[in-house]
Amino acid sequence: ALIRYRLAILLISLIFPSTWCRSQDILSGGVRDSKTGVGIPFASILLEQSKTGVIGDMNGFFSIKLSSKSESDSLIVSAIGYQTLKKSLDEIRRLGITNFVLKDTVYQLQTVLIEDTLKSAVSVIRKAMANVKSNYHPGPHKLEGLFRIVDRENGKYARMLEAAIHIYDQNYMTKNSREVDYLSVRQTKHYRAFKWKMNASNVRVAEDLLQPDLIKRPTRATHENGFSKGFSYAFEDMTHLDGELIYVITARKRPETQWANYDAVFYVRVRDLAILRVERTYSIERAHWVDSTGMLTRITKDKVTLLYREQEGRLFLNYMLWELKGKAVNGKINRMELDFERWEELSIHAVSTKNKPKTIRKAWSKDIYQMVDPYDENFWRSYPAVNTDLFTSVRKELSKRESLQQQFKSGD
Repeated sequence: ALIRYRLAILLISLIFPSTWCRSQDILSGGVRDSKTGVGIPFASILLEQSKTGVIGDMNGFFSIKLSSKSESDSLIVSAIGYQTLKKSLDEIRRLGITNFVLKDTVYQLQTVLIEDTLKSAVSVIRKAMANVKSNYHPGPHKLEGLFRIVDRENGKYARMLEAAIHIYDQNYMTKNSREVDYLSVRQTKHYRAFKWKMNASNVRVAEDLLQPDLIKRPTRATHENGFSKGFSYAFEDMTHLDGELIYVITARKRPETQWANYDAVFYVRVRDLAILRVERTYSIERAHWVDSTGMLTRITKDKVTLLYREQEGRLFLNYMLWELKGKAVNGKINRMELDFERWEELSIHAVSTKNKPKTIRKAWSKDIYQMVDPYDENFWRSYPAVNTDLFTSVRKELSKRESLQQQFKSGD
């Protein structure tokens, strides 16, 4: 067991490179569990003075943009169920800290008294939804972030797309008030050739990922119909975040209810009944993944995770992740032909209370893959993006391509 643990620590230190790039003003690293050495998903990384922050990805990786004023700032790293860690940026730079290690904190539900007015789990969710206007920022605001789509087939990366975007929301209480401005898009059409042509329904934009924000768009488990007949709600546990107690509440669909097609887990802050995190696991069939006669799609995982971060006393959307896994099967002979995976991720880097400009750049015909931009290396060098293997390869590919294009233009 000791050998396995030491091996895990070694592997994590190798795959969690933390870099301080003063020229690029980007700090990248990883957050991991002190006992297991495993990456902690969706950790919050916050600059204390500037109040800007990001959420680490599902493997614990993160990248955060710094400013010239960050020299005296401190990094606060926190995650649900763990003790918060604080380190000065000066210390991180001087010591060359490569990983941020968090210790777990366990709270049991039975040790906490539930107020008489909140005797049931459904009462907590109902009240939390009634508090949305006071807990979240309802007025005009802008979210600055990175939207990413990654596809893998049979265990190998096939395609990646990243878009630097601004999301403008005139009124969080209105479900369709968000508009996306695409600042720049970089992509690889076919990093490795797809085995099968993908169905047109699999081409998506950032607006599609934003749809299942069930705090902004109450649906099923956060709607009156769900409270009364669609789901059964239960207290599962009590946990902890930044010194605050958190309810962990599950909403499970009732088998007899036709329209209840997912289960959900809510992380609700006890103090003000604010929903800080939602995990939603679907149980519906998706459209055919591949465009080929006789091929069937069997979904093995379909999950959306949403996280919200507090700024100046109000909560804003901070991170979204859609994980889809499945198999394409030859229906005639019932043979698996393709194992596919897709991740769609939205990571918010900054929030400001600004109105939408007069003109914004929208996705072309709802097909972001048709948006071909010249690769601006200077722009992307200063943009926070987690360095996956595919990202590194695509960045090299795009840089080389742009260099050749510049040589061609100059006649070299």
